[in-house]
Amino acid sequence: SISEVSRTSSSIELSWPAVTNDGGSPVLAYTLIEEVYYESSGELVDHVAYFGIDTSVIVDDLVAGSTYTFKVKATNMVGDSEYSDLYSFKIVDAPSSPTNIKVDSFSETQVTISWEAPLSNGGTAISGYTVYRQTYTDSTSSLTQIGTTSSSVFTYTDSTVSDGEKYAYAVTASNSYSESDFSSVITARTITIPSGMTAPSFVANTATSISVSWTAPTSDGSAQVEYYVLMMRPEYSNTYTEVYRGLSNFYTVSNLASGFTYVFKVRSGNDAGESELSSASAAIYAAAKPDTPQNLKMVTRSSTQIKIQWNLPASNGGV
Repeated sequence: SISEVSRTSSSIELSWPAVTNDGGSPVLAYTLIEEVYYESSGELVDHVAYFGIDTSVIVDDLVAGSTYTFKVKATNMVGDSEYSDLYSFKIVDAPSSPTNIKVDSFSETQVTISWEAPLSNGGTAISGYTVYRQTYTDSTSSLTQIGTTSSSVFTYTDSTVSDGEKYAYAVTASNSYSESDFSSVITARTITIPSGMTAPSFVANTATSISVSWTAPTSDGSAQVEYYVLMMRPEYSNTYTEVYRGLSNFYTVSNLASGFTYVFKVRSGNDAGESELSSASAAIYAAAKPDTPQNLKMVTRSSTQIKIQWNLPASNGGV
C-alpha cells in the first residue's frame, strides 16, 4: 500500500512498506509511478515520480485542490514485481490566515469584529471560521476559542465581555484538512463615550475675562475621562467656538469684548469618543464692578438738607 506521511499545498510525502518477499534476490529499486489522465487526448500516461532504493519520497510541484494517483513496483536482478494497487491523494493544506480583521463596533456590553477570507483555501473549500479571545496582553498564548461562524459569515459579536475590560481577538479559517494559523491580533475595550455633562457654572469675571467651571460627567463610559472641551458663544454670534481642551474642570477665557454676554457649553472625551455637549450656561457678562465714584463733596447745606455731588468712576466695569 501507499500511504501519506505529510503534505502541503504543493507537495506530498508518500511511503510504502519494503518488500517482505524479495524472491531470493535483494530489491535493487522501487519505482513510483504517477498516473496522469490527459483529458484532451483521453490518454492515461505513466510518469515516473521516483526511482530508487528508499521507501518514501516527497513529490512536489503539485497543484492544491488537484487529485493525484500513484502506484509502486519493486525491482531485483530477476525483474519487476507487479504494480501495487492505485492510490489517490488530494493535495490540500491548511488555509492561510483570514485577512483584514478589524473591530466594527464596541460598547460596555459587546464587541463586534469582522474579517475577510484567506488568500488561500489550502486546496479545498473553507468550512468555517473560529474566533478566539483573551484579556489583553502582549502575548497571544492565552487565546481561547469563544465562537465559530460558517464559511459565508465574516463577522462575530462577542456579548460575553466585562464592562471596561480590554480584549484581544484573532480568527482562524478551517477546511476539511486543517485549521489555519491565527490572523493578526486586534484589540478592543468595552467602553462607551461619556454622558451626562451639565452646563458650566459662573466663577468670576472682569471687564475682559470670564472664569467658569464644570463637573465630571455622570457616566464616564467605563473609561477615564481624557479631556474636556469648553465651547463659548458671544451674544453677537450664533456660533460656538472651542476655547479650551484639557483635563482641568476650570478655565478663564481672556481678551473678551467688554460689555457683552457670553454663554458656554462643555463636553468630555475618553478613548471611545466624545460626549454630547452640555446644555448652555446662563449668559455671563464680560464686566467687573465699577470703580468708586470720585470727588465726592458737599455743594450746599441748610438746616433741613444737604446737597452733594461726585464725579463718575474711572471705570464703569465694562457695562
